[in-house]
Amino acid sequence: MGGETFYVRDSVTKLDLIELMVEKENNRQKWQLVSLAMFGDPDDPRFAFIAHYPNLRPWTIEFDVVSQLDHIGKAIPKAAQRYFPTIVTGTGASELARPDYFRLTVVYEKFPPDINPAAVLTIYESWDEMAAGVGDQNSMIVSLDSFGTVKNSGGKKVYLERLVNIRYNQTQQFWLPWSVQKLDDVPKNDAAGVQHSPKNGAVMKNWARIDHAVPSRWRFAGDDATFVHYRKDMYEAWPASLQDEFVQGKRVVGPVVPVHRVDGMSDGGSRRRRCA
Repeated sequence: MGGETFYVRDSVTKLDLIELMVEKENNRQKWQLVSLAMFGDPDDPRFAFIAHYPNLRPWTIEFDVVSQLDHIGKAIPKAAQRYFPTIVTGTGASELARPDYFRLTVVYEKFPPDINPAAVLTIYESWDEMAAGVGDQNSMIVSLDSFGTVKNSGGKKVYLERLVNIRYNQTQQFWLPWSVQKLDDVPKNDAAGVQHSPKNGAVMKNWARIDHAVPSRWRFAGDDATFVHYRKDMYEAWPASLQDEFVQGKRVVGPVVPVHRVDGMSDGGSRRRRCA
């Protein structure tokens, strides 16, 4: 898609994100926020983001979400204006003086009048709690993150791996199989990361692509887990000739038809189709 520009920043503050949100061009937001990661102290966090130009859909952002109930209270008035959550990220405190203390940041985008995703944000206390619901395919994950908190257990500091996701209702017109797996063999300090995991290689025999890969926030404490979200929809192939007009492959604007991976087709050759 010609003319698209990507903007990548790391270690920015809430004020930086607000400036990104309010920056306008021709009376509309200039940048579309497409990826966001929150880290550091929950009371003074830092963020890494990817945005692209031009903006396609109006969006807004909510900081300092403290619980699911808090999120619901903040999401209801936004839903009345057709804004629904699309991205969630979080970070937690690492000292016992603030047990199980965290903050979430949620991005909302404006949806057309005929689409209601019935978005649900869920905060999990552990991987086991989240894994228990993976078999429920009536909704699909659109955003996934993990964050760490701590608690005192018998005088010992216990590290908790919390997870959070956003899910949308599946429909008969657009039904997308998905799964989330916990991998414990992802090499550390490896730029390719999950791609060099033998367990990921085995899982990918049944799935088309990875949508999210979220490392444990407590790797220094001995937790080597990486939480990986797999999907069965596919991207269009890159053009046969790099002289053809394209920017980083062809971006498909959904919804898409879920298609199973063709035997023998590599990730680089996989395809994703528009709905008719």
